[in-house]
Amino acid sequence: MRCRNRLYVIQTLEETTKQNVLRVVSQDVKLSLHELDELYVIFK
Repeated sequence: MRCRNRLYVIQTLEETTKQNVLRVVSQDVKLSLHELDELYVIFK
């Protein structure tokens, strides 16, 4: 049970971090969110 909850927490934290990074970076570049998302996955 704890391991499953830990995995959920880690996945949620990673997703939240990704959303925040995309939101901040999207203001400074002329790439679409989809393109930024792909770049994030590559460099993660």
